[in-house]
Amino acid sequence: MAEQAVAYKCPGCGSIVPDDIDKLVLTCPHCGSTITKVQSDLDKTLRYQEREALRKDAKEREKNKEADKFMRKWWIGAAILALIIYLMQKGIL
Repeated sequence: MAEQAVAYKCPGCGSIVPDDIDKLVLTCPHCGSTITKVQSDLDKTLRYQEREALRKDAKEREKNKEADKFMRKWWIGAAILALIIYLMQKGIL
C-alpha cells in the first residue's frame, strides 16, 4: 500500500504547501507563512501503527493457514486409515 502524498493549505494565502517529511515546520513558498505539523506527525505515527498491525495480522493469518492445512492433511490421513481398518475387518482387504 503506497503512502498518500500529504499537502497543506496555507493559513495565510490559501495556496497548497507540499509536505516535506524531514521538516516539522513548513513555509509557504508564496507568502512565507508557517505551518507546524504536530497533528501530521501523530497521523504518521498512527499510520505506522496501523501498518504494523496489518503486518502482524497477515503473519497470524498465514500461520493459521499453515495450521489448517496440516489439520486437513491429518484428518484425511486418519479417515483413510480408519477406512483401511474397517475394510480389513470386513475381510475386503
